[in-house]
Amino acid sequence: MTILNYIAKAGYRLPEWRQAFGGASVAILLTAGGATAADLAYKAPVASPSALYDWTGFYFGAHTGYGWGNSNWTASSGGAVIDKGFVSLAQGYDANNQGGSWFNGVQIGYNRMLSNRVVLGAEVDASVSSFPNYFGNRIGNTVPVLGNTESYSDNILSSGTARGRIGYAPGNWLFYATGGFAWTSTEQFQLTTANSADSANKQRTGWAAGAGVEGPLIPHWTIKAEYLYTGYRNRDVDFPSAGQQFTSNLSEQEVRVGVNYHFGEKDAPNSTGFLFDPDRFNIHGQFTYTWQGYPAFHSAPGALVVASPPFLGFPSGGEGRSIGEGTLYAGVRLWKGAEFWINPEIDQGLGLGNSIGVGAYVNGEAFKIGSSEPYAKIQRVFVRQTIDLGGEKEEVPADINQFAKTQTSDRLVLTFGRMSPLDVFDQNKYANNPKSQFLNWGLYYALPFDWGGDAWGYGWGATAEWYTGRYTFRLGWFDTEKSAIADNTPTSTDFGVDPTFKQYDIMAEIEERHDLWGQPGKVKLVFNLISANLGTYSNAIIDAQANSACSIALAGGVPGFPALACVRTYTQKVDVHFNIEQAITPDIGIFSRVGWAPSYIEDLAVTDSNFFASGGVSITGRSWGRPADTIGIGYVYNRISQAEQQYLNLGGLGSFVGDGQLANPRAENVFETYYNWALNASTSVSFDYQYFVNPGFNGDRGPINIFATRVHWQF
Repeated sequence: MTILNYIAKAGYRLPEWRQAFGGASVAILLTAGGATAADLAYKAPVASPSALYDWTGFYFGAHTGYGWGNSNWTASSGGAVIDKGFVSLAQGYDANNQGGSWFNGVQIGYNRMLSNRVVLGAEVDASVSSFPNYFGNRIGNTVPVLGNTESYSDNILSSGTARGRIGYAPGNWLFYATGGFAWTSTEQFQLTTANSADSANKQRTGWAAGAGVEGPLIPHWTIKAEYLYTGYRNRDVDFPSAGQQFTSNLSEQEVRVGVNYHFGEKDAPNSTGFLFDPDRFNIHGQFTYTWQGYPAFHSAPGALVVASPPFLGFPSGGEGRSIGEGTLYAGVRLWKGAEFWINPEIDQGLGLGNSIGVGAYVNGEAFKIGSSEPYAKIQRVFVRQTIDLGGEKEEVPADINQFAKTQTSDRLVLTFGRMSPLDVFDQNKYANNPKSQFLNWGLYYALPFDWGGDAWGYGWGATAEWYTGRYTFRLGWFDTEKSAIADNTPTSTDFGVDPTFKQYDIMAEIEERHDLWGQPGKVKLVFNLISANLGTYSNAIIDAQANSACSIALAGGVPGFPALACVRTYTQKVDVHFNIEQAITPDIGIFSRVGWAPSYIEDLAVTDSNFFASGGVSITGRSWGRPADTIGIGYVYNRISQAEQQYLNLGGLGSFVGDGQLANPRAENVFETYYNWALNASTSVSFDYQYFVNPGFNGDRGPINIFATRVHWQF
């Protein structure tokens, strides 16, 4: 199954334009919670130092865990049993594509502690499983049936429980039993035969029981571990194409770890009652919802070919899509200067055009793959070591993935683990964060910068940063994608990073800091060396003209379509770009990026771009009495080489583009403006507009008017 197949399966259409009001509605609801979000910051407890923890009150939190179990099934046709078997739900964790039978979730509840320290409570939770692995499984599996003539799969996509809790807290720690109602909100069944493929999403109900332990982590926050068993009722699923019915039961076991935030915490214990010193543990979180859409736009007859292979351009009839993302940022100090961070996340949705279709892609919250069903990820797990080397002392406030600390201006920072290259490289104060700034990729990073990572832009890597005087020198190594997204093979599901580490990026950045007109600025020069299996456009064209078996197979049996996957060899390429930011006043800043990549060879990990330039201005709302608001205005110019233009005109697919032909090639031009309206200290809503000329480098299509609303909440 290809990445394009995944996208096609996950594709969906949201009601046009009505979704534009969704983000604003959520923002208004979140406004009422602003004081609550502010309360999430640690406040020193005013309590007796000898008090034990009082468990009474409301709480909410997040959890992650691993699930396993079985589903026993019986297949019948015409009322007669034709086969029996079982599906094991267990899947091992794959660190390269993050597949496996694990999950992330959220919970909310209430406890009441009696005078004898018996605790009664109730809790409701919801969990979503990981993104499908290379075999299409999450918490579930695919098994052969009817003598290997068919395959049957059963996967839990999302589930939840509503449970009571009863426990006892002899000291600060609570030991409890729990039980109640359970359900699978989405369970996916699929039956594949030689002539058909049927799938259905169903629900089950059942019961849950288990036990756990929970204790104070830092003020207001507790940590818990829990075991849960769930048993579900039988479920009948009809597969009409095959004329068969499968009846199955389902039982699942889970182990979970999580954290809870307790509102109105009363008698906090003394410092010895916490698992961590409050200064050694840090928790932040965020939620971002983005709706984006466009009305119908001009597309000349034949400008977008609808045939085999499936081409990638934006549909001209108009479209609307939404993307949601919630992330927990948890960190702990390890030793002097060392920090460990983990970022579990729940994502849902796809961008316009199934997150592909143009080079300067229009939504930085969307990456190459996604799903209409929510799924779990752990995007970052890393250790950072800071070594002070002298110079002036700097105070650093606590923030996302950052502890409050004092550091020297000269220092060495070492980071290794799972992360994004953009966490360290190509940073820009005014154009760097699609959660609150510009949405277009060309205003998020330099488009020719073919940085490594999986289909979401994250992977295993290591970086070193040396700060000395007004300069910083950065060096990084990152594992990159197992295979380019341009692959269009029936067996290609390579959206993870290369498990052999033979395909990688080595990147270097030089940063210079200065004052200009009395205001701070930075200039950065970034070099990126990619070692990977890459194909050239000319070789792909020659291969197609020779009617190679590979090119015909990848085009679904149609000759004449060039395919980069047929001509890849292990090689290297280099891209380079500049990054400039400059404050004009404390409330006005300008920025620019200019980049280049080789013209003859494909892009591996990110988007199509040979030459690129962007720039713009960012203005705070101080002059009209809203200093926390921001207006941004930006422009993107993105061009591909003549070699790629010829390749696309013959029906080839690039990393993100391919309209089936390209008779009138033109550079992409994008104008974007946004207003980020700060509702309170934790919540903002943004309104964004992009005017996109020559989408997909196709002068016979567009322009497109793209509108967006975005809600962002952070604590």
